[in-house]
Amino acid sequence: MDIKRTKSIMLITVIIISGAAVFVLYMQEQDLDSNNGSKSNLTTDYTTITVQEAYDLVYNQKKNIMIIDVPTMGITRYNESHLENAIMVGDQSYLPEGMETLYNTTKDILIYDDDGRGTGLFYCEQLINHTYGKVYYLTGGFSEWKAQGYPYWNLS
Repeated sequence: MDIKRTKSIMLITVIIISGAAVFVLYMQEQDLDSNNGSKSNLTTDYTTITVQEAYDLVYNQKKNIMIIDVPTMGITRYNESHLENAIMVGDQSYLPEGMETLYNTTKDILIYDDDGRGTGLFYCEQLINHTYGKVYYLTGGFSEWKAQGYPYWNLS
């Protein structure tokens, strides 16, 4: 009788687990269908923000945000000064695998370049549909950040 009961419990367990797996697969398919075949939470656009909004995002809201520096004037400017905790991307990227290392992150990302003339926008475009966090572009760039007197890391 013990063996019969054990077999029955095992059968019921297998049926429950199989049913749950089928349900999860069905829900994932429904989610893809309702979003034209794409994952539901992928970032589909970036937001341009002012220096004040960026400062608020990084320092006042204390969000877990990744800061990406695109130094159009080269590595020299980055080595001399940049936003605190910023990671440089570009020709001599400090990201070991390039931008692909940012794909699928759930962190929000703030991207800035030297002067806000659009070099950083290329990187914003690259992250669309490849990341789950929000993507922000700093208008005016690093030069505007410094001009308004906001804090940054400085070699001297």
